[in-house]
Amino acid sequence: MDGYIRVSRVGGRSGDSFISPQVQRDAITRWASAHGVAIDAWHEDLDQSGGKMRRPAFDELLARIESRETDGVVVAKLDRFGRSLVGSLEALKRIDDAGAKFVSASESFDTSTPVGKLVMRMMLSLAEFELDRVRENWKVAQQRAVQRGIHIASKVPTGYVRGADGRLELHPEFADAVAEVFHMRAAGASWRELSAFLNARGVVGPYDSPHWRTRAVTHLITNPVYLGEARSGSFVNRGAHPAIVDRATWEAAQAARGDSTPRDGNGGALLSGLIRCAGCRYLMKADSMRLRDGTKARVYRCRGEHAMGTCESRAAALASVIEPFVVDRFFAFHGDLVGELTTDDDFIAAGQALVAAEAELDDYLANDALVSVVGIDRFNAGARTRQEAVERAARELAALRPATATSVDINVAWRDADTSQRRKLLASAFDAVILRSGKGVPISDRVVILRRGEMDDSFPRRGRRPPLRPYRPAPAIELGEDGSEGAANA
Repeated sequence: MDGYIRVSRVGGRSGDSFISPQVQRDAITRWASAHGVAIDAWHEDLDQSGGKMRRPAFDELLARIESRETDGVVVAKLDRFGRSLVGSLEALKRIDDAGAKFVSASESFDTSTPVGKLVMRMMLSLAEFELDRVRENWKVAQQRAVQRGIHIASKVPTGYVRGADGRLELHPEFADAVAEVFHMRAAGASWRELSAFLNARGVVGPYDSPHWRTRAVTHLITNPVYLGEARSGSFVNRGAHPAIVDRATWEAAQAARGDSTPRDGNGGALLSGLIRCAGCRYLMKADSMRLRDGTKARVYRCRGEHAMGTCESRAAALASVIEPFVVDRFFAFHGDLVGELTTDDDFIAAGQALVAAEAELDDYLANDALVSVVGIDRFNAGARTRQEAVERAARELAALRPATATSVDINVAWRDADTSQRRKLLASAFDAVILRSGKGVPISDRVVILRRGEMDDSFPRRGRRPPLRPYRPAPAIELGEDGSEGAANA
C-alpha cells in the first residue's frame, strides 16, 4: 500500500495541533508494521488545504491506485485525506471502484468493512462541520479587523507604512509622490510617464523594487486604499487610515483618457502564460516584429526589465519556429489520449467557476505576509474560508454532469479547438516551456519542457516574485549497461 501525508500549512507551526510530516509518517509506518503491510511509495502534500481535492501528490496517489500499481492507501488521520465531505467521498469511491483499500491509522478503520465505511462517513461529516465553524469564526475576525481600521493585505500599499497598532500610516518619503501620480493621471499623463516619474523619485514598490512597470502603476491608481479605505471581502471601513488622495481626484484619475489601460500583448499567442526565459525564469511576452520582407510576425521575447531586476540573458524566438516544436512534443507525449467532449454551456461555465475558485484559494495561500497581520491561526482559518466557494463550485459541477458526451481523441480536439482552447490543452500537460538564448542554435537545443508537476515552487508566479536567476536543469544521469550510474551530462 501507499502512504499519504498532508499538511495545510508548514510555515513556522509547532505544538500539539501541528501534525508534522514525520509524525504522520511514523503513525503510518507503525500501522503497516503491525498489519504486515509494506509501504511501497510515499506521497506528501505540504502547504495544501484539505478542502481542495486537487493536490499534486494526491493526484499521483489516485493515479497509482487506478492503474493498479498499489493495493491501497494509509493515512495517519482521516482529515489528512480531506476535509470536504463531497470531495472525499468521491475520491474514496474511486479507490473502492479500483478494488483498493483505504485505511486511517489513528481512527483504526478501513473501508473494506461495512462498519469502516459507516465510521468514515461520520468522520468526514465532522471534519466538514469543523471547517464550517472555522469559516464563521474567520468572518467575524475579518469584520472586526476592518472595523479597527486594519488593511488586510499581503503587502503594505506603496505610500504607506504599517503602524504599531496595525493600521496604515503615511510613508514619510513616498506618500507625496503617490499623491502626485494621481494628480498627473487626472491631468491626462500616460502610464509610461507615471512609471518614469516613480522611477525618477526612487519610490519603492510593495515588493521592495524601485523598478516600476505600467501594469504596476495601474494597480496603484485603481486601488481605493488611497482614499483611506480598509477592505476585506464585503467589509469596508471608509475612514480606516489617512487618505493620500481626495475622492474627486481619485475619480478623475479613473476616468482619465491619457492612454488606454496597458494590455498584456498576448492576444492569441499559443504559448502565452507557458513560455519562460531561461535567463531569469520569468514569463515571456508575446510581441510582433517586422521581417525583412515587410511582413509582421509574432515573436516571444523576455521582457528584460522586471520588478525584481534586469535579465542579463534575454531569450527570444519566432512563434513560427518554437510553437510547432512545442506542439510536436505535446503530441509525442499525449497523442493517443481520448477524452469526452460536451457542448453543455452550463456545465462548461460551472467548470470555469471551479477553476476560478481554486485560483483564488491558491492566491491567498501565497500571501505569507498576511500571517504577521492576523496571526497564524486566523491565517489558517482564512485560507479555509476560500474552500467554501471551491466546494460549492465542485458540487454544482457534479450536479450538472452532462448525461451525454461524445468521445473524441486529442487529435480531433486539437483540430477543432481555437487558440485559447489549444493553450489550455498545452497547459494541462506542461508546466513550462523554458527558452534559452542562442542565435543560430537549433530550437531543439534551446528548449526545455517541464511536464506537469515538474516545475518547483521556486519559479516566479502570481503573488510570488523571487530574485532573478537563470534556469539550470539538473544533470541527466547516464546508466551503464549493468544499470549503474555513469557520468552526468548537463
